[in-house]
Amino acid sequence: RRPAPSPSAGYGHRDILSLAQEMSSPALWWKFSGHSGTHLVRVVDPGMASQQVWLDGSPVRAPAGTTTFTGPGACLIELQDTDAGWILTVDGVAVESYNPDLGPVESPAVAWWKFTLRGLGTHHVRVTGIGTDSQAVFIDGAPLDAPPGTMSFTGPGASLLELQLRENIWVLNVDGKVVIQQNPNSSPDDALHVWTFVSQATGMHEVKVSRIGDAGQEIYVDGALIPAPAGTTMFTGPGGALLQLEQDDSAVWQLLVDG
Repeated sequence: RRPAPSPSAGYGHRDILSLAQEMSSPALWWKFSGHSGTHLVRVVDPGMASQQVWLDGSPVRAPAGTTTFTGPGACLIELQDTDAGWILTVDGVAVESYNPDLGPVESPAVAWWKFTLRGLGTHHVRVTGIGTDSQAVFIDGAPLDAPPGTMSFTGPGASLLELQLRENIWVLNVDGKVVIQQNPNSSPDDALHVWTFVSQATGMHEVKVSRIGDAGQEIYVDGALIPAPAGTTMFTGPGGALLQLEQDDSAVWQLLVDG
């Protein structure tokens, strides 16, 4: 049974502190092979409403309570809560846990990113063999002529694109803004969006939205599910605050608190 939203918290004036912050809970890692090479699975808060799952650095659609999902080559990946802790199985076989702080980082076979530039539309970056001597970069399908090991290059509209390794996950930095990897076969709206803000009266609060803008959208305020019809973008928070989801000119979702 999902917890009911708390009616007691009073919201005063709010200042948005940060957008789309990643959870700070320790992550669990696993590594497995046999489906198009070696793959890494990273999970934060398994089994909880705030659960987040990444496969080879790309967020995986995994709503609260989901413990099974499809992996490379249509394999079945399952999270299991055992007496010894959480384990991961692939096609019914338990796989080894992984410590990203030990040994070299294994790069995904192909990494994808999608980003939008104001006035220039949406663009795609594909990188094979990232971080290796065989690395190849493609922008909107066109190969980039760059020496091996090149990590920064010029993109559309003279934008600065940089490949960076953060917490053992490859990200793309576009003019100073971090873009996470995406699965080209899934919708970017499946990602979990997280915002934090501060109320002078009650301190810090958190809003999470899964499958934003989709029929299966779910909204959580401070961990409590907010009952709202599918597709709702404006809703009332604790204390009568007006919370609103909207996309900016670059089609990036943002949260407005009391306007």
